Amino acid sequence: MQNDPQHSKRQLLPKFISHRPQPPRPDRIRSIRGSFSWIDHRFLRKGFDQGLTRVEKLLYLVLIALSNRDGVSFYSDERLAEILEIRHAHELTGARNELMA
Repeated sequence: MQNDPQHSKRQLLPKFISHRPQPPRPDRIRSIRGSFSWIDHRFLRKGFDQGLTRVEKLLYLVLIALSNRDGVSFYSDERLAEILEIRHAHELTGARNELMA
């Protein structure tokens, strides 16, 4: 057991957090119905969001939420600007171009 890395980790944890965390409201656990999207953890953990402006981050998240299984969104620029509360078309175009760069 001394060479078991999991055993070493368990010894370092305080006793009050040594069990698996439980949701605070088990009755509110989400179930997936219909469409579903996800954000890769690398977006934050690997720093993919670093250097992006607020509008670029918001556009990225909205496009993930609205995309189909192939990662394609069919929302018009006008609708995306409305969702993101962008008033000038060049802001949306610039944000999209930066995400594709």
